[in-house]
Amino acid sequence: LVGGMTCGAIFMVSIPPNRQPHADQPRVGGGSPQGGAPGVLPRAHGSTTSSSSENAVPPAPHASAASVASEGSAKHDDTIPKKQGDASLASAAAVGDAAAPQQQHEAPPPPRKQAARVTDERHETPAPTAAPMLAVDPGAPRADPYRARRERLRTAQLSERECDDARQAFPGEARALDYVVVSAEAEASAASERSEDADDHPAVRVLCVVYTYRGKHDNARVATETWLPRCDGALVLSDKNDTAALAVAVPHEGPEEWNNIWQKTRANWRYVYRWYFAEFDYFVFGGDDLFVIPSNLRRYLASSKIAQATKRGQPVYAGRRFKQNGNWERVFNSGGAGYVLNRPALRLLISVLDKPFCQPKLRGFWEDVMVAMCLKKSNRRVRAVDTKDAYGRERFHPFSPAHHLNYHIPVDSKAKDWYLDYSIDLKQGPDCCSAATVSYHYIKPKLMAHMDTLLHRCPRPSPKPGFEKTPFESFDQYPDILPDGGPPGEPPPQQHGVGGDDERGDGAV
Repeated sequence: LVGGMTCGAIFMVSIPPNRQPHADQPRVGGGSPQGGAPGVLPRAHGSTTSSSSENAVPPAPHASAASVASEGSAKHDDTIPKKQGDASLASAAAVGDAAAPQQQHEAPPPPRKQAARVTDERHETPAPTAAPMLAVDPGAPRADPYRARRERLRTAQLSERECDDARQAFPGEARALDYVVVSAEAEASAASERSEDADDHPAVRVLCVVYTYRGKHDNARVATETWLPRCDGALVLSDKNDTAALAVAVPHEGPEEWNNIWQKTRANWRYVYRWYFAEFDYFVFGGDDLFVIPSNLRRYLASSKIAQATKRGQPVYAGRRFKQNGNWERVFNSGGAGYVLNRPALRLLISVLDKPFCQPKLRGFWEDVMVAMCLKKSNRRVRAVDTKDAYGRERFHPFSPAHHLNYHIPVDSKAKDWYLDYSIDLKQGPDCCSAATVSYHYIKPKLMAHMDTLLHRCPRPSPKPGFEKTPFESFDQYPDILPDGGPPGEPPPQQHGVGGDDERGDGAV
C-alpha cells in the first residue's frame, strides 16, 4: 500500500504536480522516482521538524480503484496522470471478466522433511529439494538462497563508541527502537529447529524475498549485508543479474515499471514456488526498502495459533492489515510492510493466478491488494491474519520506527487522514508498536545499516515500562487470528479442502 513498488491502494487520489510519477521511470520497493509518493502523512501534533534523512514525511497511498481489485470494476479518475498502463485501470473490469487460458497443472509432491537449518559458523547449504512442476516456466535458474547467510552475516558485537555513533546518527529512530525486544537468536533457532513431528511447534524455516530493479540495487545490496542474512534463506529478485546485490533476473510480462508491478509480482511468486516451495515453511515478500527482524518473525510463526493452522494445512496470509473505511470486504496486507505466506497459502496463490477473478492480464501497481483479492476469492476464502499482539500493538509497520512513535491521530475528527482511515484499531505513541515487532518500511540504506547495528550488534537497553513482558504469543483477544475465523460480525467462510472441484480456485497446481 504505502510506497513505491510495494503498494496497492483503494482510493483515487490527486497527485501534486511536483510529485507526479514519470512514465519512463520504473519504481520498485524504494518508492517513487524522487524517493516518495504523492501525499503526506500528517505530522504528530506538537512535533518539530526533523532532518529529512531521519523523519521524512511518509506518503499517502498511491491511487487504485478498490472496485478494480475487489469487485472487478473500475472508475477512472482524471486526477491521475495519464501515461502508459493507465488504460488497464479503466478497463480492469473487462480484463477481470475475460476468460483466462485454462491450463493443465501438475500438483507438486508433498513436502519432504529437510535437513535441519544450519545455525553454526559454517552455514552449510542443504541440498536442493525436488521442485514442483509449473505449467509456466519462471524463466530464471535457481539462485542459492543460503549465500547471503553464508557470506554476509554479521554477528560481531561492536564497541561502545561504535554503538553510540550509531545512536547519534539517527537519534529519533534509535529512541523508537528502544521499545523493541529482539528474540534471542538461540531461542529463535531452537524454535525453528524443533522436530516437524512436534505437536505444537513444527520446524520454522523462513525464506525472505526482496524484489527490486536495476536502479535500486544499492538498496538491495545493503539489505543483503544487514537483515537478509539473518533469515534462513534469502533472495533478491530483479530485472537484472547482479553479483554485488545477489540479484537474479526474473522476467515478467510487460515493461519494468511502477504501473506493471502486478505482473512482476506474479512472476516473482511463480519463481519462488518453482524453486523453493518444498524447502521452506514460510515466505516473506517485500521491497528493497523493507526491514525485517527475522528472529522475532520466527518466534511469531512458531506461536501455537500460527503453527497449528499450518499443521492443519490452512493457508496463512499474515502482515499489516489495511481496510477501506471500515469495509471488512476490502482487507489486505500492506505490501510496504511485507507480508508472509505459508506453504498452503503459496500453493493456493499459484493455483489461482491465472483464474479470471485474479485478473491475470491486468497491469497495475496495487499488487498487495491483488494478492489479497486472489486469496479471498479462491474457494478457501483466505483472509489476512490479525497479527497484533495481546496488547493490540501491531507487529508489521508501513513506516519507519520514529514515524510510528511520533504519529498522533488528528484532533480534528473531520481532518482527512488516510492512515487512520485504512488502519484497524489504530494505536498511537509507544502503544503503536509491539515489543515483538517484525518489520518496518521506508528504510533507506544508511538507516537500514544503523538499525541492524542497534538491534543485533549493540547491547539492547532495558525494556521500557509496560514492555517488560514480550508478547511473542497470546492472541486470545483476537478470534479472527486464524484464516477461518473471519472478521468480527462476519460469518465464517465455508471451508474447502485443497484439491476440491470449485471452479473459483481449488488449490491444485
